[in-house]
Amino acid sequence: MSNNFWCCLVKPVCKKCSKALQELENIDDEADQLGIGFVKIQDEDLAEEFNLGELPRLVYYRHQIPIIYESE
Repeated sequence: MSNNFWCCLVKPVCKKCSKALQELENIDDEADQLGIGFVKIQDEDLAEEFNLGELPRLVYYRHQIPIIYESE
């Protein structure tokens, strides 16, 4: 796995989550060219453990350092 990747935490049944995953799919090829990977995690307990708030939540790991993406 690359040092740079997006982690998308989602709920199993969630319209906002599905939309977020679709948007990430739109940029997947470009991200691959830049060496940026994508990981999808369906684990609400994990999101709660790290106080990530409401799902979906995107976290970008740059050189193994998490950066939480804030958006509406």
